[in-house]
Amino acid sequence: REPAPRPTADVGARAEIEAHLALGVAFRQKGYHDEALREYRRALTRGADEAPTVRAMAELHLLRGDGAGAAPLWARLCELRRGD
Repeated sequence: REPAPRPTADVGARAEIEAHLALGVAFRQKGYHDEALREYRRALTRGADEAPTVRAMAELHLLRGDGAGAAPLWARLCELRRGD
């Protein structure tokens, strides 16, 4: 009988990204927009899929009434989606 495969660093890194994304969603739902943005930024620095994370951040800026903060994020999202 073969031993079960050991988790790799990639699995741990993915779990960390997912934790930051989940925290971002939870904070957003509770109205803690600054904290949600912080968690989305952390997810990005750890390698989260950029397009959905940037979109979530842009939406948060709009929820806060910060169109100027949302604009560069929407522009980045358009760049990312250009190839789709």
